[in-house]
Amino acid sequence: MDRALLSAPFKRDYVTFFALALFIATIIAELALIVWLPIQLRSEYLWDEEVALQKMIQLGDDLRGQFEHSEKNAVNNRQKKEINLAVTQLDDLARYIRKYHLKLNRDQVMDIYNLLQQYAVCRKHFADGKQFSHVLELNSAPVLEHLFSSIDTDSPSTPETTENN
Repeated sequence: MDRALLSAPFKRDYVTFFALALFIATIIAELALIVWLPIQLRSEYLWDEEVALQKMIQLGDDLRGQFEHSEKNAVNNRQKKEINLAVTQLDDLARYIRKYHLKLNRDQVMDIYNLLQQYAVCRKHFADGKQFSHVLELNSAPVLEHLFSSIDTDSPSTPETTENN
């Protein structure tokens, strides 16, 4: 068989070059996508960590300001001391975050954020005029009566008379 009969005539024209150029461009684009996509996803993952860190810092700063405002509006001295304790703890937490924010991982950021959410609940509790501690009223009269009734009042014993004997 004649080789000329088995193959179609091949023309070298601009359509052929255009098709070949599109094929090569497609291959190059797919390779670029294979390299670029994981880099982009990793970058977005890092930005998610940064956004979470910034939200945590913002919530902490907001809570510190709100607690200081609540401290000024405390209904009594005991509630004021409770709010002062919360402000002190938030200040300590803010110093820790400022010092170690570059070393915090995603789980630690979420733990601190959840802790700050609990402080937000406490702040609402204080804003409602409530407090966490309760004063226990002690009735010491029965105990004192029992103690005084068991003391023998007929023979006074003083430290001097006991030492001389």
